[in-house]
Amino acid sequence: MRQQGLSIILTVLLSLLAANAFAYDIAVENSDGVTLFYNYINDGKELQVAQDNSYSGEIVIPEEVTYMDMTRKVTSIGGRAFWRCRNLTSVTIPESVTTIGEGAFDGCTRLKYAEFESAGHLCSIEFKDETSNPLNYVHHLYIKGKEVTELVIPESVTSIGGYAFYYCSGLTSVTIPNSVTSIGNGAFKNCSGLTSITIPESVTSIGDAAIMWCTGLTSATIGNGVMSIGNGAFSNCNRLTSLTIGNSVTSIGESAFDGCSHLTSITIPESVTSIGNMAFANCGSLASVTIPNGVTSIGTNTFNNCSGLTSVTIPNSVTYIGNGAFYGCYGLTSVTIPNSVTSIGNGAFRYCIHLTSVTIGNSVTSIGDQAFQDCSALTSVTIPNSVITIGYEAFDGCGELTSATIGNSVTSIGDVAFRGCSCLSSVTIGNSVTYIGEQAFYGCMGMTSITIPESVTSIGASAFNGIDLTSVISRIENPNMIKGKEESFYKTFSMNTFNNATLYVPAGTIDKYKGTEGWRDFVFIEEGSGPNSIARVRTLPVMIQNEGSQLKVSGLDDGTQVGVYHINGSQAGSAVSHNGSAVINTTLQPGSVAIVKACEKSFKVVIR
Repeated sequence: MRQQGLSIILTVLLSLLAANAFAYDIAVENSDGVTLFYNYINDGKELQVAQDNSYSGEIVIPEEVTYMDMTRKVTSIGGRAFWRCRNLTSVTIPESVTTIGEGAFDGCTRLKYAEFESAGHLCSIEFKDETSNPLNYVHHLYIKGKEVTELVIPESVTSIGGYAFYYCSGLTSVTIPNSVTSIGNGAFKNCSGLTSITIPESVTSIGDAAIMWCTGLTSATIGNGVMSIGNGAFSNCNRLTSLTIGNSVTSIGESAFDGCSHLTSITIPESVTSIGNMAFANCGSLASVTIPNGVTSIGTNTFNNCSGLTSVTIPNSVTYIGNGAFYGCYGLTSVTIPNSVTSIGNGAFRYCIHLTSVTIGNSVTSIGDQAFQDCSALTSVTIPNSVITIGYEAFDGCGELTSATIGNSVTSIGDVAFRGCSCLSSVTIGNSVTYIGEQAFYGCMGMTSITIPESVTSIGASAFNGIDLTSVISRIENPNMIKGKEESFYKTFSMNTFNNATLYVPAGTIDKYKGTEGWRDFVFIEEGSGPNSIARVRTLPVMIQNEGSQLKVSGLDDGTQVGVYHINGSQAGSAVSHNGSAVINTTLQPGSVAIVKACEKSFKVVIR
């Protein structure tokens, strides 16, 4: 019984809550018999249309309402006033209304007609968001019962408010008078019927997304009075082919022209000092661009995926090139980074697949992660002495790169920095490098020799794996452990390098290397500065030849101990030279590789 009583109370409470879900102060019936709900605002002097989900059919909002012998103007439509009134088909908004709240017409999917008193009135309304404007569903502008397709904004208007003509796809042209000084956020967004727009010199600012998604727009002229172009102002105007930017613009906002895929050229005036992130991203037809001298930074993804871009001029004023700034600019063949630039961002030139030449200015201190990754046509790079760090995957996949010079200020070569640079045959590592990252040179199959400077204290796993080096020259006096043969994928050098290459180490350090994990896995370790040091122990040219099952080594000093080894390091025989030669009995077969050691020097020979 008690439980049943509680259920009844709960049902009553829910009924009361439902009844008061849309609070209002008064309900007044129009002359057409339709009841509208209102709230008092401005100390009870004015009325705001209140939320109710029962509104349907044709709604005419009166300019003023008389209630209990007092007349008040209707100046506002409240937030969500007509929210999800899916049977609402028509609304007439009087000139007295100055503000319309957030989501006022959100979900009014059957709304086909919205009437305003004048274009000037529409410009003056403060729309709180896109769905507060009924044009979001109507798409056609009606002034006093007549559709307007060629819009002429009256001279009395000084500002076009935010979202004023949002999604009015029925507009085919707009004339903006010289009285207008600002165009609000989203003012003409999604006006897909517009083909051209001229913004007069009186206008000083263009709001965010003001002309976004005007997909029919082919030309735009921005007057000389405009100082700022808002974020996304012309974004996705994908038929825009002609653009003139006035000479007073100082800032171009983020994504301002993003997706203007038919724009072929652009002149950025000298007045511009700031270009926002993604400002010209995805402008696939843009062929050339000159960045003016006042610009200090090129933002993130500014020219991302401008696949037709073949030429770019970066001025000496630029100090920073942002992440992904020229990502996917397939048409770029060369780029010069001026001496003013101090930092190249992550992925700045990634996937510039036709880039063959890059000049890096002498003030750059850091090259970001993936900065030049997959620039597959790049043939050479010189990293200046100013650079301190080379980021992760910075030159990964630059398959045509044949030479790289790493400046003397670089302290760190990032993980995977030059991985897969299969044509890389010449690398000079500067004498300040302390860290060579994991897989830094993995798969650089064109390399035959590498010199590791004394400054290096750490070499990452697989740093030189995937390469069959013939010599490794280490200047390190006190070697630290590296990944050796016992590792499967992560060994620092390839198995062939450990087994076949000669490791040259500083004088007096051979025992240190033989006692250090990883380094001791080299079969051939010698003290010396490199392969050329072998010549110093020979007084005669050495000649090695097969004589049946014997290997004859000639051109030696008498009494020289000679050892012959298989490629895996096991001994194949030995002898002492007499009368300038030594004969060693071996089981080596024609075509196999032998290592001949004499006086702690090594010679590699192919048995014929």
